[in-house]
Amino acid sequence: MTFWEWIGLANAAILFAAVAILLANRRTAPRIRSRHTMTDPVKFVSVLVPVRDEMENLPSVLDAWMRVEHPDWEMIVLDDGSVDGSLEYLRERAREFPRLQVVQGLPLPEGWRGKNWACHQLWERAKGELLLFCDADVSPAPQALVATAALLEAERAGLVSGFGRQKSTHPLIGSVVSLVVDLPLRACLPLRLAADRPETSLVAAVGQWMMYTRQAYQAIGGHRAVANLVSEDLALARKGKRAGLKVVAALAEEVLEVRMYRSSGQVWTGFVKNFADLGGGGVPGWLAAMAFVAWVYVLPVVLLVAGAGWGSALPAVLLAILVALAAPGLATGIRNLAWFPVGAPFLVGIGLRSALNPFWPVAWKGRAL
Repeated sequence: MTFWEWIGLANAAILFAAVAILLANRRTAPRIRSRHTMTDPVKFVSVLVPVRDEMENLPSVLDAWMRVEHPDWEMIVLDDGSVDGSLEYLRERAREFPRLQVVQGLPLPEGWRGKNWACHQLWERAKGELLLFCDADVSPAPQALVATAALLEAERAGLVSGFGRQKSTHPLIGSVVSLVVDLPLRACLPLRLAADRPETSLVAAVGQWMMYTRQAYQAIGGHRAVANLVSEDLALARKGKRAGLKVVAALAEEVLEVRMYRSSGQVWTGFVKNFADLGGGGVPGWLAAMAFVAWVYVLPVVLLVAGAGWGSALPAVLLAILVALAAPGLATGIRNLAWFPVGAPFLVGIGLRSALNPFWPVAWKGRAL
C-alpha cells in the first residue's frame, strides 16, 4: 500500500472506533431523565446562576425556572456588571418569583476570571446541601432539578454535569456547536466508563449545568481553586477525581435546552477564548485540539478529494455517520451534516485564531480574556 493508503486506513480505524463509542454511549451513558423520581429525604438545593448581559435569554429562562417542580430549593442570581438592563429586569422578576434572590456582584479582583468570581460569590450565599451552578442560557424542564439530584444520589457522586440539547438560531451555529460539544463528548469518551473509573483523563464536564454535594465542592476548593482559568468546568471535574470523588458526565437532552450563542460572531469569540483549554490548556492543549480537528474533521475530506487510494471514501463515510448521529435527534444531525462544509472550515479558523490569544486576547462581554 502507498503512504496515503496507510494514512487513510489509520484514519478510518480511529473514526470507526469513534462510531463504536458513540453507539455504546447511546445505550449505556448516564442520563438525566425526566422520569427520575425524587430522593428521600429531599435535600435542599441552591441554584446558582452568574449573569452578565443576558437580557436575550433571561425572560424565557426565568419562565422555565418558575415551572420547575421541586419542593425545597432557592435560586440565587448574581449580576456581574451587566450594562444591558439585566440587573433591573432580575429585580423586577424577583417580585413575582419568591424563590429568586438577586445579588449585585462585587468588582472583579486581580487574578480572577469573571465567571469564577461570580460563582465564588454565589457559593458564599448558598444554603443548600446540593449546589447547582447553572448558566443563564439554560432552560430546564420542570423535572430537571429532581432528576439531576436523583442521578447524583443514585451514582453516589460528588458531581454530576449535564449536557443538554443545544438550540441555535442558525444552522451554521448549530453545526459548529455540535462539532465542538456534541461529537467529541459522545464519540470520544465512553461516558459510563468515565463515570466508573478514577483516571483524570476520563472526564468531561460543562459549566452550563454542574451539581455538587456541598462536601464535594468544599473538598476541591470550589471556584477559588480555579480562579484564573477560562475552562473552569473541566478543571473542577479533574480536581474532583483527584480528590477521590465520583464525577459523572450525563446526557441531559430530555430536561435541558441550551442556547449558547445567537450569532456567528458570538460562536467565533466564544470558542476562540477557550479552544486551547479543550485540549488541556496552554500550547500542548492547543496542539492537541488542533490535532483532533485536523485528524477527524479535515483529513477525511482531504483523502476523499485527493482520491488517495482504495480507502479514500471510507473515512468520509464514517465522518458523515458521526456528524449525523452525534446530535440529539436525527433531523438535527442531518442538518448539521448538510452544513458541515461551512462549519468545519469555520472551526479551523477558530482554532488558528486562538493561537494568537497569548498576544492578542479576545474580549468576551467587554472583558479581555
